[in-house]
Amino acid sequence: MSSRAAVRGWLFLSLLMPLADAGAQATANAVAVAEDAFGSTEGDESVGIYDQTSVRGFSLEAAGNYRINGRYFVKNGGVSSFFLEKTIVRIGYNALFLDHPGPSGVVDYKLRDPRRDEPSLVTLGVDSYEQPFTELHFKYRNPADTLSMSLGASRRFRWADEQGGEGNDWLVAGTMRATLSSTARVQLFGGEYRYRRHGRFRVSLAPEAEALPAEIERGRYLGQSWATETGAKRIVGALADLDLEDDWTLRAIAVFSQEAPDRRFTQLFSNVTADGLAQSSVIISPEQRSRTYSAEAQLGKTFRTGPLAHSVAADARFRDSDSRFGGERAVTIGEIRLAQSMPDVAAPNRQARAAALRDTIDQQGLGLSYQVALPGRFRASSGVLYSDYAKRFTNDAGIVNANESAPWLYNLGAVVTVRDAIELYGSYTRGLEEAGIAPSTAANANAVLEATIAAQKELGLRYSTEGATLIVAGFDTRKPQVGIDAVTGSFDFLGEVTHRGIETSLSGALMPKLSAILGAVYTEAEVRGPDVDARFIGRRAPGVPDWRAVAAVNYQLSPRISLDVGIEHLGERVARSRLTAATGSQLMLSPSTVVDIGARFGAEIAGQPVVMRAQVLNVFDTFAWKPAPGETLDYVPQRSLRVLLTMPF
Repeated sequence: MSSRAAVRGWLFLSLLMPLADAGAQATANAVAVAEDAFGSTEGDESVGIYDQTSVRGFSLEAAGNYRINGRYFVKNGGVSSFFLEKTIVRIGYNALFLDHPGPSGVVDYKLRDPRRDEPSLVTLGVDSYEQPFTELHFKYRNPADTLSMSLGASRRFRWADEQGGEGNDWLVAGTMRATLSSTARVQLFGGEYRYRRHGRFRVSLAPEAEALPAEIERGRYLGQSWATETGAKRIVGALADLDLEDDWTLRAIAVFSQEAPDRRFTQLFSNVTADGLAQSSVIISPEQRSRTYSAEAQLGKTFRTGPLAHSVAADARFRDSDSRFGGERAVTIGEIRLAQSMPDVAAPNRQARAAALRDTIDQQGLGLSYQVALPGRFRASSGVLYSDYAKRFTNDAGIVNANESAPWLYNLGAVVTVRDAIELYGSYTRGLEEAGIAPSTAANANAVLEATIAAQKELGLRYSTEGATLIVAGFDTRKPQVGIDAVTGSFDFLGEVTHRGIETSLSGALMPKLSAILGAVYTEAEVRGPDVDARFIGRRAPGVPDWRAVAAVNYQLSPRISLDVGIEHLGERVARSRLTAATGSQLMLSPSTVVDIGARFGAEIAGQPVVMRAQVLNVFDTFAWKPAPGETLDYVPQRSLRVLLTMPF
């Protein structure tokens, strides 16, 4: 069979099978390409001690700290690996030389720019929770290197998750880079994702609960069959670079991002006791809309004075966000036990109140940053940003609550080379971060909190050899603490929280054929404020493990076969802010360890090279409750198998 005929055969087969979310490629190997152990994603595989929802105990999703190719933007919808090559959590050493980095770290997305010899891919397989799928990803770069493109499309006719929910979805996304001249470049990207799926459930403990509920069967849908939510996420953006005379450069980015759920359902099990008795209800949300326009323009110049290399840049930022939400109502199901089948109730009238709440944010910023380096000796970075921030919240009665702030934000950082392979670094950062929106489980559901000031200082050491890099750092991060008030049940500011800790990362080729990511962080998360002094809440911040450690190793057994193991350990965590009546202490989540194993096999089918990826996730089927938004609980996903087969064409 000719290679062209083989490709046609694979493409025909792909049309007969469900399509999956972008990124499930057998060739993706996050361990082999990770810069450090602090968090990165390649395709759909992630490694590291941090991710977007937990960095040094804080959520970068809630804080809104995002970049694309190092440039500022505000994320409101989804992103796709069809246009993203990699996602990196930048913290500590790797955030020092970003312009105006966030105190809690930054999620940096790297856009795809396919190489000239990079093949297009078709992937077939069965993903976790028995989802058969295929994925098509086209890539192109012209011989003159003036144009590159990446385009993918996917559809799943049977979407499933670890809670037993089902549905379907489709996705189209891509990017294009064009070199317009020797001094001008532009890159466009965008994606559209639509879904129909069961709503997820959350477990909320009874106020008097002294213990966690017993284990429950995972993978069993606990909601109502009619609780099917639909909606869309979309994003489109453009980046431009212009090289000017005398080493001046002009960089710009503009992004539109939207999340548009047509309806949402949250199955809530409240007042759950240790034996699994709970009150069941479904929270129904009508059509909601949330969109953001964001942009940044930066004028920069590089120059030298003697042995010193300098870089200076002035930038302007813009943000316009508008959200319409609210109108929830609760349908009471009644008393149930989590271990038993859920009673079915008749579907309610789908008509609900309109989403009458509105939140708008207008923000402009003017900044100046400066970097200087003496090659081989030291590097330093500094920046100042004036941010004019205005938020308006309109309730369902039409009453407007507005707040404005115009803080000066700044950052300082430096790296000193002690020896050829040893660097010491330190930084201080002050930034403006979002505080979040009250979850649907709070007494003040959908309330929008004001933006807050966060500050972080850190000191670290980086040791690098030809094959591996070791980083050890200590940090102190402070910001207002938000959470569920133990008395009112409202989502609000509870005081100030300080996260102090030490983190370590070892990454690279530790031995011939052996790549590894080893990382750990110890965090002491302490809350201070009137609610703590009055013993309404405890001193430990909910959801933050005292220890978090990961180990991911990849061994190249032969040119075509590699084996990998991933281990994640989470230490003791506080389940909620409230103190228990019996002991006067906070309810704790026990430590848990999850082990994944996998392999990659290279082969040929009909003369075509293919790579098969097989993984068993949570090998020992470890059960553990884990924190979810609004001081509710979810569980660690059950053991599952995924098998992927990727062929270039």
